Amino acid sequence: MTTICFDISVMELFMPLITGGTVIICSAKTQRDGIALKTLIANTKPDIIQATPATWSILIESAWVGDPELTILCGGEPLPVSLANNLTPRVKELWNMYGPTEVTVWCTAKRIEGKLSSPPTIGRPIQNTTAYILDMDTLQPVAPGKQGKLFLGGEQNARGYNKRPEITAEKFIPDPFRTDVENPIMYDSGDLARFNDDGEIICCGRADYQVKINGFRIELG
Repeated sequence: MTTICFDISVMELFMPLITGGTVIICSAKTQRDGIALKTLIANTKPDIIQATPATWSILIESAWVGDPELTILCGGEPLPVSLANNLTPRVKELWNMYGPTEVTVWCTAKRIEGKLSSPPTIGRPIQNTTAYILDMDTLQPVAPGKQGKLFLGGEQNARGYNKRPEITAEKFIPDPFRTDVENPIMYDSGDLARFNDDGEIICCGRADYQVKINGFRIELG
């Protein structure tokens, strides 16, 4: 259900194909029509659907009853508590996903279970991914529970921005905490975060004025 201009389409297109699955193509018109989208899901019976909170809200508003065999991934923007509580009883599994484009789609994940009373965490790093919460001045790890800036490392990190060396040098910096590979880098996400008592990551907003609308980044003037 994602335009190929949006990074999460990479997972939607290639993951099913490399695991013997089938990709179901949803038109842009259907995505915006809750009734049509609900009908498509009922007719095709997918195992996994990935979408932004905005799309899941459209489905809920169309009186979608859900599917007890369906796993859904929600990402691209914060998952509201009310939406999570509406989705959880309707599906087999609900996952809250996090990851900027520069770290190649998702880099942390959290399965949502039970009724939430506070915003969900974004979980822990997925395989081959590292997540650091660092002091913005010293770039040293902060104590658990203390807020800092979220930096991301791992095998899936991009190498930088095309023909933009200045911002590449600013955002992709050497990773001093990893010694198992040569010249590791970590990406400055610009997100503020902290670890909770369970070691999961809580997003605390932005260190700048960037906002997200329907998964799209917008830099406010």
